[in-house]
Formats: sequence, structure tokens, C-alpha cells
Amino acid sequence: MTEVGKSHAAPKAEPAGNLLSLDRAITLLKAVSDSADGLRLIDAARVAALSPSTTHRILSALVEHHLLRLPDGTRKYLPGAELYRLGLAAARHFSLVDLARPSLLSLAQRTKDTLSLSIIDGGEALCIDRVVGSYPIRTMALEIGERRPLGVGAGSLALLAELPVLERKAIVKDDSARVARYPNFSAAALGRWANEAARRGYAHSPERVLAGMSAVGVAIRNAEGRPIGSISLSGITPRVRGDRLIEIVKMLQHECKEIAKALSLLQLGLQN
Repeated sequence: MTEVGKSHAAPKAEPAGNLLSLDRAITLLKAVSDSADGLRLIDAARVAALSPSTTHRILSALVEHHLLRLPDGTRKYLPGAELYRLGLAAARHFSLVDLARPSLLSLAQRTKDTLSLSIIDGGEALCIDRVVGSYPIRTMALEIGERRPLGVGAGSLALLAELPVLERKAIVKDDSARVARYPNFSAAALGRWANEAARRGYAHSPERVLAGMSAVGVAIRNAEGRPIGSISLSGITPRVRGDRLIEIVKMLQHECKEIAKALSLLQLGLQN
């Protein structure tokens, strides 16, 4: 709403050079943060594809603002205290859904198929987020809030497969009555499929839940290796098999690792 007596002239556009400098600073900030034990000036310049003099000027500004630090006696730049503080502030506003949402959007855009995020809730898998792809033939994918017995569906099976063997067997035995509602499922088949998914590192559900629809799922694991969620992609069967299946698996595995890494950093920050 316009306020009387105040000027509302549009602000002047920032020069392109300022945006370029910001972009370079962000690139260097990320490069140093991602390094295991810091970056030397020459290495930072190479990563950012900048001259050493330009790199030094930007790094010095980041050190001045405490976003990076250059400890005495070393030539390696490290993350600074202010960067840590900003990370803690951001951490309070994120959850698994928040962390996974960019991955779901990216995967849906790249594959044009539908992506779902699920978690374990008791002996069931609960869908907590979904992004529908743009492919013109839609599948009956999971709805947000929908539940299935662990092992029914690719995302659910990916969660089951990553549990410790004894725990997995106990769930399969306990689920025998519930999975009986699904014509293609039995406790024996579920156990076999879970073992296969555990061995492969992903779960493939070719038309097991709905005819004409197939899905693939990968678990998101915490630092202890337990599944804390899964991302699954569903589509018409011809789009989820062969070489494309392998391509999809690689994309899912990459995104799940990135989410797990972000969640680990988030939890570490909240504990400190």
C-alpha cells in the first residue's frame, strides 16, 4: 500500500560489475567452504577461474567481514565465524521437506516425471512432499499424506531396504497381513525385493502397485547409515526402464547424498 508523502521512485540499477563481483565472491565462498582443509590463494583462483590478484582482493574482503579466515602461519583460507553464525541462523528455518524441495523441483524439471519424498512412520512409509512433472501422460503417483506399508512402492521399498537386516525381516513378517491387500505382494516377495534393493542401492518397482506404472526410489541416509527419507520417481513403464532407469538412479543417488550432507551440517549446527 502506498504511503502518502513518500517517494516511490524506482531504485537505480546496480552496475553489472557489482553483480559480477558478488558472483565471484559467492563462488569463492562456496569453494573454500567445500574444501576439506582450506584453499590456498592459487587453488582458489583456479577454482574460480580468476587471476590471483582479483582472487586475493575478493578473499581479503571476505576475511574482513569474517566470512572467511586466514589463520596465522598458514596460507590456506578457511570458513569464518560469521559464516558459521549465518549457517546457524538459516538452520532454524529448515526441515527435511525444505532441504529436499529444491532436489524434487530439479529432478522433476530434468526428467519431466513425478517425484515424491517419503519418510518412515511406524511400519509405514508416509509421503510428505511431491512435485508433479510436465510429461503429458500422468501416473497415479503418491499424494502428500498418503501412507503405504513399508516395501509397497519404490520409495517405501528403498526405506525398508536400508534398515538393518534383522529389523527389515521383522517388519516384513509383521507386514504380511497388510501387504496382502496388494495382489502382487506377499511377505516372501517383499523380503526378496528388499534384499535385492539393498544390494543394488536403489529400489525398482516395475508395475507392482499399478499396471502400466513403474517407479524407482533411493533412500536418504543419516550419518549412521539409517534411512531418514527417500526420493522416488514414478512414470509410465517405458520411461522407467533400460538405460533411462540407470540414468534416473544416478540422479536420485546424487540428490539424496546432497540432501543427507545438508541435513548433517544442519543437525551439527543445531547441536553446537
